[in-house]
Amino acid sequence: MPGQPAARAPDAPAFAATVAACGRSAASPARTQKSFSGTRSSAGSTKGPAGPGKIAEAAVPASAGGGADGFWHDASQIPSHNERAVVRPVRFSFMRSGCLARARVSNAGCLVPGAPSAMIGHLRERPAMDAYFETTIESFDSTRIWYRRMGSGAPTLMLCDGVGCDGYVWKYLIPFFEGRYRLIHWNYRGHGRSGPPADPDRLGIEECAQDLLAVMDHAGVVEPAVLLGHSMGVQVILEFVHRWPERVRALIPVTGSYGKAVDHVHDADWVKKLFPLIQKVGVRFGRQLQPLLRELFRSELAFWYARKFEINEALIKREDFFPYLEHLSRMDPVIFLKTLEGAARHTAESYLPEIRVPTLIVAGTHDRFTPYWISQRMHTLIPGSELLTLPLGSHTAPIELPELVNLRIERFLRELENKK
Repeated sequence: MPGQPAARAPDAPAFAATVAACGRSAASPARTQKSFSGTRSSAGSTKGPAGPGKIAEAAVPASAGGGADGFWHDASQIPSHNERAVVRPVRFSFMRSGCLARARVSNAGCLVPGAPSAMIGHLRERPAMDAYFETTIESFDSTRIWYRRMGSGAPTLMLCDGVGCDGYVWKYLIPFFEGRYRLIHWNYRGHGRSGPPADPDRLGIEECAQDLLAVMDHAGVVEPAVLLGHSMGVQVILEFVHRWPERVRALIPVTGSYGKAVDHVHDADWVKKLFPLIQKVGVRFGRQLQPLLRELFRSELAFWYARKFEINEALIKREDFFPYLEHLSRMDPVIFLKTLEGAARHTAESYLPEIRVPTLIVAGTHDRFTPYWISQRMHTLIPGSELLTLPLGSHTAPIELPELVNLRIERFLRELENKK
């Protein structure tokens, strides 16, 4: 797209700086690398060297850039007496230019200095995991809503998807956290395994928030929960905390807008102006066109277009993103458009300053659906909020840079536990 920076693999020092900002202390010889990560809202306190609106500084090992052995050498915080160290193999692959192409990190932690092929993780004594459970319930207007429950431990993490999604974006987050927390993932009305509403006009953000309440009540989530929302899910969790603040322990908005989601797609006015026409034509002819749309979404052409114009092709993997296209191919296009219309109409901007729970905002610098400045503004408006910036991350950052996202959320949740 014109005006968009070319996608490329993040350079090693910037990548390591973001890792450091995700909560790992530095040891041994280190230099300072600046990164737009880990800042705290000017409405709240500032942690670390970065003041309000300033650039956070994170310590990066002197070996940044990669050693001849092909491993990344980082420093580790020694586990406390009530934690145990777990050593896991980990390798970082480098491109010919020496830039870090992609890091695959397993179950939380940081790299052990002097032991390039091992990783040390911080794992508390884990509760016995609950068996996987899934069911379908009736919401406030008798719409059938499906949800699944995994893991055990407090607080409960409620996972809220984007429009047209059925959970693909949580692929790496769920296995990362289900050994320590209870996670509940659910499908919006007309999405995935949930049924459509009897009234086709009841597909707005307000109805989704009420469905979330119904799921929490049925699942027995009595204590305040941590709400994670991706894309349109950000609007859902913001509407929920506005209506039922006593049910929320913390918020984690991920690459999403606080309102009127269509207005700023690609930062282009033509999308906003064209949407009413697309909406009108799609609602009228969408079901007749569904066989054609099904084949289109399942084609390589759809994935090619997404890689070239919507997501970061240097970071995304086909098997991670294709489930989204597969779900879109099965979805009723009228329900998709009416749900999107609800997101285009809704805004939580006026009550963002009223939010009083810890909030971690996750944003990507290359997000074309939700431009980065929207997350910055949300960060400014929510008192005490934190902003994690993912260099080169797009709208699908949780599956592009899962290690950074998961590590930073892990730190955020640990800080919540310490505040009890």
